[in-house]
Amino acid sequence: NQFLGAALALIVLGHSCKSDDYRDLGTNDNAQVQFTSSIVGGVTTRVTGNAWDADDAIGVFMKQGHGLSHPLAANKKYSTGGNGNFSGQGADIINYPQTGSVDFIAYYPYTTNLEGAILPLTVANQSVPAAIDVLYSNNATVLTKASGAANLTFSHKLSKVELTVKPGNGLTDVNGLQVVYNNVNTAATLDLATGILSGASAAQDVTAKTTAHTGVHLVEAI
Repeated sequence: NQFLGAALALIVLGHSCKSDDYRDLGTNDNAQVQFTSSIVGGVTTRVTGNAWDADDAIGVFMKQGHGLSHPLAANKKYSTGGNGNFSGQGADIINYPQTGSVDFIAYYPYTTNLEGAILPLTVANQSVPAAIDVLYSNNATVLTKASGAANLTFSHKLSKVELTVKPGNGLTDVNGLQVVYNNVNTAATLDLATGILSGASAAQDVTAKTTAHTGVHLVEAI
C-alpha cells in the first residue's frame, strides 16, 4: 500500500508539472501575437497623416479556414501607443496555436457593438472624422508562432471628400462657412469575413466638418 501510494503521488506530481508546462507554453514559447501595421491610401482623416494616434484600438479575429463563423479568437482589442505596433492586454491577448497556421482579420475603430462578424457603420455625425474612418485588413495569412510579429496592412473602406474653400471676388473671408451634403446614405454594414460593404440606408442631410485655417477653410466629410 505504501509503495502504491508513493507511485500514485509521483504520477500525480508528474502530471501536474506537465500541465503547468503546457499552460505556460503560450507565453514562454513566443506564441503571444503582436502586430505591426501600415495604412495605405492618400487623403486621410488622421491627425498625424497616414499613421496612428496614441491609444488607437483595433479589433482582431484569428481564424483557420474560410469565413468567421468559428474563429479561434474573436474581436480582441489591440491598442497602439501611436507607433503602429499593437498589443493586447489581459483576456484580449491572442496566442498562436501550438501547431498549424492561422489568418488574421482586423478593423478600426474597435467596438463591442458587433453582430457576430458584422460591423454596423454610420456617418451621420462628422464632428470627429477619425471615429468613422473605417479601416480593414485581411492580408496577414498563413502565419505561425515562428512568424514573429504579424504585419497588418489597412485600407480605407469609405471615401472622403475634402474641399479647400477660400474667398473669391467681393469676399474678404469665409468665416461662418457651413457645408451640407444633401440626401446622403448614412448607415451600412461591413462584413468582416469578406470586407464587403452593403445595406446602404438612412438617407439624410449631412453637415461636413469645417476647420478654419489662415485665409481658407478646410471642409471634410466621409
